[in-house]
Amino acid sequence: MGRRISYSIPKYSSSLSELVDNDFADFRKWFLKTNRESIEEYNESIGSAHFINTLEKTESFNQLWEGGQQKVDELVLEFLGTYCDWGEGRKLIRPIGPDFSTWRYSASDKLIQKHMDEDSRRLWGYLFTGRSLIDDNKFIPDEDRFRIGYWKPQESSHFLLAIRNTLGSLDEIQEKFWTKKEKRNYEQALRAPNKQGYVGISNHNPVSSGIEYVLQTLEELSGNHVDLIFATE
Repeated sequence: MGRRISYSIPKYSSSLSELVDNDFADFRKWFLKTNRESIEEYNESIGSAHFINTLEKTESFNQLWEGGQQKVDELVLEFLGTYCDWGEGRKLIRPIGPDFSTWRYSASDKLIQKHMDEDSRRLWGYLFTGRSLIDDNKFIPDEDRFRIGYWKPQESSHFLLAIRNTLGSLDEIQEKFWTKKEKRNYEQALRAPNKQGYVGISNHNPVSSGIEYVLQTLEELSGNHVDLIFATE
């Protein structure tokens, strides 16, 4: 199906690091218990042997932090990708914004590089490289190339303002960058939604698509002074 970018925000914390720190003990207890049960029933671990060994020896998030970036990144990946995805941590985050394949973002990269300031280009890059909690380094992915990243509240505000000042509102961006054919096809799709009321064009991918998805997400985020978390998988 290809790689996708999805977005979420913490429900009860202001930052990703605070979220992991606050719930580390519950995560650790659940993960080790679930792993034992999985081995007993299916003879299969839910995490790598290295991570299980680290978790068994670690009593706090601060202790794990001292182990360096790779350990922290692996913790964040398992915390969000396992515990908050299908485990007992599902209540800790709320999905927001659209969830689309990374190829729908690729054409927008040229617009970002041409029109946006240095800080905005850096933030855009995190969508693809991920971002570690350690020194803003690139996230160290797992074997499946799963990456986690985030924008701080002030960074989300900066990117939103930069987009509006440089490229315009969502409607203005669509008017400026969509081709006549793209506009015509979309108008036709709006007049003929499916039985569930959804409108969709499978090959609809204007050069501004990726920017539009981020803009939609940031507008939905508005009023929530929290980290914007994104996963590229």
